[in-house]
Parts: sequence; structure tokens; C-alpha cells
Amino acid sequence: GIAFANYVSFRLGNLDEASINKTNKFIFNTFLDVPLRKYLSDSKLSENIFEAIKKDKKVADNKIQMVVMKDASLDFELMNLDEQFHELIYDFMQINY
Repeated sequence: GIAFANYVSFRLGNLDEASINKTNKFIFNTFLDVPLRKYLSDSKLSENIFEAIKKDKKVADNKIQMVVMKDASLDFELMNLDEQFHELIYDFMQINY
């Protein structure tokens, strides 16, 4: 979740590429003891994640409030759960950490 929020922050222009890579490498190397690539190769996984997010208790009117980085602090971003958000999930899953 944190790694995805960092990626969203990057795509919004709030984090530079070096910062997101450094942060997410730390997250993946510290907290994951199984290679994510094993699971991310499933082409339906991004759709399953998208559908699960749509059922999250924080979703209202097909929008979700995300905590993102902005100017070295935390901020909130209300995001539509649409095809563009689904593409964010898919694109995030293609990154190798």
C-alpha cells in the first residue's frame, strides 16, 4: 500500500523518480520475504486489486481518499476509481524493485 501511494505521488508530480526508487526499494527489500514478481506476472492481478479497492470501506461515490506525499509532507488526494486509476495499478505492477 505504501509503495503504491508513493507511486501515485510520483505520477502526480509530487516525488521525483530517484526518491520513489530509493523508498520503494527499501520497502520491498525490508518487508517482503517473497519475490513479488512471482505474483505480479498474473495478468488478472491488477484487475483483482482494482476490484478489491472498489470494495474498500474508504470508497464513496466511486472515489477513494489516498494519502500521498507532497512537498515533503503527507497530503490527501481524492481519486476517481476509473480506468485511469486501474492503469496506475497496472503500471505500478510493471516496475521491478
